[in-house]
Amino acid sequence: MAALAGDPPVSTDLPLGGTGTGVDLQPALRRYFVGYAVTTFGTGLVYPLTSLFLIEQRGLGSSVAAGYFAVFSAAALAVNPGAAWLAGQRGPLGLLVAGLVGQATSAAMLMLSTPAAGIYLAALVGGVGGGACFATQTAALTRLFGLDALSVLYGRQYQISNVAMAVAAVLAGGLVAVAGRTGYLIAFAGNAVSFVVFAGLLAGLSRWSAGGGDRPGRSERAPGAANPFAPYLDPAFLPIIGLQLCLILFGLSQLDAVIPVVLRGATELPVWAVTGYVAVNCVTVVLTQPAGIARARQLGPQRAIALALALWVSSFGLALMAGWLPSLSAKLAAIAGFAAVFGLGEVLISPSMQPLAATSAPAGQLATYTAATSFAYSLGRILGPVLLLTLYARLGGVAYWLLLALGASLGFPLLRRIVRADHPAGGR
Repeated sequence: MAALAGDPPVSTDLPLGGTGTGVDLQPALRRYFVGYAVTTFGTGLVYPLTSLFLIEQRGLGSSVAAGYFAVFSAAALAVNPGAAWLAGQRGPLGLLVAGLVGQATSAAMLMLSTPAAGIYLAALVGGVGGGACFATQTAALTRLFGLDALSVLYGRQYQISNVAMAVAAVLAGGLVAVAGRTGYLIAFAGNAVSFVVFAGLLAGLSRWSAGGGDRPGRSERAPGAANPFAPYLDPAFLPIIGLQLCLILFGLSQLDAVIPVVLRGATELPVWAVTGYVAVNCVTVVLTQPAGIARARQLGPQRAIALALALWVSSFGLALMAGWLPSLSAKLAAIAGFAAVFGLGEVLISPSMQPLAATSAPAGQLATYTAATSFAYSLGRILGPVLLLTLYARLGGVAYWLLLALGASLGFPLLRRIVRADHPAGGR
């Protein structure tokens, strides 16, 4: 990820607040990153445990566990247009805080509920809260720190989330191993508290806002801002929605849900090697994210995403080759290469996709348009495992990797269709 010879150095320092604001946003930035680290750590505590908790500790069937995730995802999708509209009318930061409180409530309900009805209600509350957060995060960050800071913000977030969730997952496993049922309850309590901490830290940030507060200005209350479906009717923005769906459907949604199954089955790796692939991927992201941010800012969002797609397609070729190699050591080397190359693509996408959406949104409709890419993200997370795991079960490992490569390649024509214009407040 090193810069090419002759390239000017690119700083990964945050260009906070644009120019001429006269506002020192460093205290707000520190508060935000502390809160984000706390809440991703809390999410990591329950990420590997939720299904096990519902089935083994609550005595509920696997169908209830599957139903919990289905209700959560459906609620997050359903609330997205309304959250986008409300953020455009009232400002995104307050809605983001409310969404975090909703997720804290959901975690507490899940910890305390026994009947299936209570579990589904917790999923509904959590889905609504999560959907509100997804729909408003980019608009809130833009209002707080300015549009130019988004690429570095999202890149650092991705780095923080990989560290925090990995450490939390290991800790959660130790808690359960040592304390059993009490360990589960501690993990879910920690998850609930983490959302409250983040909400509390965010609640006071509007006074630092580079955008002048949490309430939208007159220009943000343009007539189009009242239509949450405007992005889906905008032919100039549809390629960005499609690109986000492509990246999630054929890439990020596969990492934890499907690829481990394929590596265990088609590639015939032992369980310890499958978990090792996850570790290599996480380490690559953590170590190369600063260089990835700098390179993405040099290239610009579209060229950075194009390079990431090329890396992903190459990585799928390595994974496909691993299935044909005769020895375990050769397979491990190929899969380690796959995990690392895929990670290099991730560190280019994380600081590029949301800034691309934000700078392509019409003036006054930032919340609505970035919520549409969040909707595509959630939809891809739902559909990716279902569709690709089904196809893998029917067609096998070779077809699976070829489908991922073909699906990721769909991003190239979508990128060529994107016409982007940069504006201080986002917008064409």
